[in-house]
Amino acid sequence: MKKIASILLFGLVIWGCKKPSGIEFRGIKNIKLIDFSGDTATVFGTLTFFNPNKYSIQLKKIDADVFANRQLITHYNLDTSLTIPADTTFTFGTSLRFDRNKIFNNIADAFFKKEVLLEVKGKTKVGRSGIFVQVPFDVSTKQSIRF
Repeated sequence: MKKIASILLFGLVIWGCKKPSGIEFRGIKNIKLIDFSGDTATVFGTLTFFNPNKYSIQLKKIDADVFANRQLITHYNLDTSLTIPADTTFTFGTSLRFDRNKIFNNIADAFFKKEVLLEVKGKTKVGRSGIFVQVPFDVSTKQSIRF
C-alpha cells in the first residue's frame, strides 16, 4: 500500500512540475521616438505578450537581440520580477536605445516600403513556485511605419 501511495505521490509531483511554456510575443504598439541626441536614439513602445499556461507564471528575465530588416540594432535586457496571470494577454511599455547610425541604414528602406521587419531573438526566464527555466524565443513581425 505504501508503495502505491509513493508511486502516486511521485506521479503527482512530476505532473505538477511541468515545464512552463514561454510567453508569446503578440506585437508592438505606440512606437514613439522620444530622444534623438548624440550618437543614440531612444524609442518607446508598448509590447504585447500572451501567457499560454493554465497557471500564473513569474517572468524573471528577458535577454534578447533586436533586429530591423535583418540587421542587429540593439540588445535588450530586462531583469525584473513580474507575475503574469494564467491564459491572458498583457502589455508593458519599454524604451530601447539604438545606435543612431544603425537606424539611418534602415530609414530609406522603410520610407519606400512603409514597413520594417522587426525580429527579436533571445531567451526568457520564467517559472512558478521558485523553480525557473530558460525558454528561448524567436519572433518577427512587420511593423508599419508612418512618416
